[in-house]
Amino acid sequence: MVVDSELRTDIVLLKRNYFNESVNAPLRFAIVLYGKKYPEPIRSKLGSPEAIVLYDIWEKFFTLEDNNGRNSFFQALRKISIGVIESMDYYSQRATWFLMELVQAYLDRKWPQNLPCSPYSCWKDPATIASKEETIENMVMSGKGGI
Repeated sequence: MVVDSELRTDIVLLKRNYFNESVNAPLRFAIVLYGKKYPEPIRSKLGSPEAIVLYDIWEKFFTLEDNNGRNSFFQALRKISIGVIESMDYYSQRATWFLMELVQAYLDRKWPQNLPCSPYSCWKDPATIASKEETIENMVMSGKGGI
């Protein structure tokens, strides 16, 4: 769900090139660079339940994600997030707190669910792809597709 806001307008419309070139690209580069410093997580060598769950979620994510241009970024996030959760209680406890808050917001319907047809692009889930195709077909047939 896309919601217009002053922040979104500022980042996406008014300063799009600046954010893409001067903020987002260097941030992704730094994450990839520092992600390379973390060891590759191996499930059988993890000890904390949180890190194991995170490892499994990342594994599932990589079966669905289909954007080779972002693979190194997501692999770096994976190594960093699992490494930090596995080795630093301070951050693990805060991540758990954020997760609990997110779950509650989701259950309270403050954090909207994904539409059945999203993520929209670069996603290999057959159910999502079928839903996206059905949504597009319905929009075209109803004349609301802008085509």
